[in-house]
Amino acid sequence: MGDLKGPLLDASLVWQASPLTRVSLKAGTEFLETTQAGSAGALGHRIGLLVTHDLLRNLQIGLNADYSRASYSGINRTEQTFVAGARIDYKIDRNFVFRTSYSYERAISSIPNNSSTAHVFLAGIRLQH
Repeated sequence: MGDLKGPLLDASLVWQASPLTRVSLKAGTEFLETTQAGSAGALGHRIGLLVTHDLLRNLQIGLNADYSRASYSGINRTEQTFVAGARIDYKIDRNFVFRTSYSYERAISSIPNNSSTAHVFLAGIRLQH
């Protein structure tokens, strides 16, 4: 099993397109753990875009798109993940936010029959201070 090597970088760029609309671009790399025999882990690269817009002072919508790629050390395996989604945040008061979201996730592996697709719906209350 070899060493896991590579540069680790993180970057974020935020553009306030208008007083109500924000565009965020994030990119980075990370070391990922694995249970794959013969591999020390994976070097992951990711990039994501999030656009949020305030419809009302207490109602915000957001759209996101993300791409990530993991290359495993010591074995011939790569994985790519695509995510696209939407969310709605309703601010109940200054401490509580109700969030509902939907995400479409597609994972593609270089190993045959190891890819997946998911539709994820979430709803919950967030406490913020």
